[in-house]
Amino acid sequence: MVHFAENAVIKRKIGMFGELRVPIDQQKIISEPFGGGRRKIRGGAMGEAGLSDDGQVLELSERAYRIIYGEIIRCNIFPGATVSEAQLCDAYGLSRSPVRRALTLLTHDGLLKPIPRSGYRIANLTLEGIRQIFDMRAALEGVAVRAAMGRFPFDDLRVLNKAQVEASHAENFRLAIELHEKLHGLIYKASQNPVLERMAWHLLGQTTRVYFLVGKVGRHVVTLKDASEDAHEQLFRIFEAGNEAEAANAADRHIRQSQQALIDALLNSSHFNKMDIIIDR
Repeated sequence: MVHFAENAVIKRKIGMFGELRVPIDQQKIISEPFGGGRRKIRGGAMGEAGLSDDGQVLELSERAYRIIYGEIIRCNIFPGATVSEAQLCDAYGLSRSPVRRALTLLTHDGLLKPIPRSGYRIANLTLEGIRQIFDMRAALEGVAVRAAMGRFPFDDLRVLNKAQVEASHAENFRLAIELHEKLHGLIYKASQNPVLERMAWHLLGQTTRVYFLVGKVGRHVVTLKDASEDAHEQLFRIFEAGNEAEAANAADRHIRQSQQALIDALLNSSHFNKMDIIIDR
């Protein structure tokens, strides 16, 4: 049986997460598709009548990948859970071929581990693994910031920062995290380095998984109302000053502070020991 999280999003039901109304002038930047740096599955040919059979499979495979990826990252399927093609097809209304292709890609992403004749295991989270992810993210964030100097879309960044704080104060955890991803995604895009952008998005997804795990155990949600615009605003002001080294160092400090806060919240949660999750030191 698939070990889904309590209140999991199954067949596109909303579950525990709500929506936040935002001003009309903010809706464009806020409502752009979540996860712009996610893997895109390419291939197939377009015929006069539309997608070829191969193209249709690729389109369905990308949809399957995004659905399952989102469920893993949002911890609607918990770390350590075992899943099979048949279970995922049934849970999300998908067909076998696209799911099989999506599972291969998710394995390559490090989110799944094949179990011979049994299916797949969702990759566990370990404290050392979390630290390694944040180490790499901090390094890439610094490179991205240096490359993006002079090209930051500060108006859009401030819109997202404000909206993220409003979502946090409303305790809309999912929206707050998605806006956080979009904010950092704009920084990666401003680097004008597609290779860096893809790598940074991958690591950001891994850290987002930790955010959602902390949210599931409850501790982090309680502190959302303490969120303010100051942390990111201080970064923006340093970026605006134009000193590459200072900007990169500030980005590194920001990531390190997030890392420590997440680990502390995870380990201090009163619900943590009740959950079937393996966290190895």
